[in-house]
Amino acid sequence: MKEKDLSFKAFLKLIIKKIVKLPITLHDLMSAIDDPLDRGWIELTLWTILGMILTVSAMPFTQNRLILSLITVSGFAYGLLRLCYWMWVYVNT
Repeated sequence: MKEKDLSFKAFLKLIIKKIVKLPITLHDLMSAIDDPLDRGWIELTLWTILGMILTVSAMPFTQNRLILSLITVSGFAYGLLRLCYWMWVYVNT
């Protein structure tokens, strides 16, 4: 029976492999959705979640609430922009 490598280096390799595959997986998810409005709502949700994750990860580095708020709001605003784009695509098709 082969033993698993439980070293930190093996852990980092696994994490890097998963991160590299993530955009491909998200692209497959988004390309499987046919309705532009559904695609827009999913993008809004994903960008909002990304903004919140970036805000939480930036908290140890800065205590400036304005910067933290801008990170969160910019993720949400970009998500809204993408939602508007998909609504425009839906109306014009």
